[in-house]
Amino acid sequence: MKIAVDIDGTLCWANLPVFLNECNTLFDLKIDRETLAKIESKQEFYALPEVQSVRKQNEYIERELAWIQFREKCLLTVLLVDDAVEGVAKLAQLGQLAYYTARHSRLLDVQIEIERATKQWLKQHHFINDTKVVFCNEIRGKVRKMVKLAKSDWVLLIDDNYQSIIEEINQLPCTDYKLLCEKLTLVAIHAETGDLPLTDLNVVALPYWDEIEAIIGRIPDYAKTTTSTKASKYRTSTKTSTISQDPISTRTTEDGAAIA
Repeated sequence: MKIAVDIDGTLCWANLPVFLNECNTLFDLKIDRETLAKIESKQEFYALPEVQSVRKQNEYIERELAWIQFREKCLLTVLLVDDAVEGVAKLAQLGQLAYYTARHSRLLDVQIEIERATKQWLKQHHFINDTKVVFCNEIRGKVRKMVKLAKSDWVLLIDDNYQSIIEEINQLPCTDYKLLCEKLTLVAIHAETGDLPLTDLNVVALPYWDEIEAIIGRIPDYAKTTTSTKASKYRTSTKTSTISQDPISTRTTEDGAAIA
């Protein structure tokens, strides 16, 4: 089995104070510290008069500010999600685990900085396989990677942006769509079973990382093998789930600001 773990919103939350300070400094907005300390969201920050004043001169200011979240200082200070390190370590026992993130820039120097900071953060927090990171060009790129993996093995993807992933999968050619219906299990982190959309895909909710064993326990042994020939012996139809859809929790999770 191939295990693909998202990073932003799955393993970490954005560090809003660091992001705001970086924006304030790099764009010389001259917003006082007291004002910044009271801000609770990026939307609230973008609405400040100082930011709106710059926007009159640069209509793309919000897009440029958003890119600051990919600067090294911001990436190195993102906040660790509770129990994520332990949860990922347990998943790694099922097969080959790597991290798949949409942190991507077309600018080579920016991408190098992103990759360096990402791997450093994973290592700093003692994540297993901290050097095995795949940087995807948006959600579409991540979905294409899942198709490639599914051609030779079962795939388990843990991601908070499950709705966008499902939408992207729905746009795939019929052959690729059917392949992912058969071979992919999408684990919707920070979601409840009642939040999941109706789909032919195998999607299960994981409200908290400390409940990962409930997911692991429902994965059949044949799906855990990394030998594609063995996996093909037990292929299911597109109407059959690799993991049962029974709810594993009724707790709710708090919203967090994810980077990507």
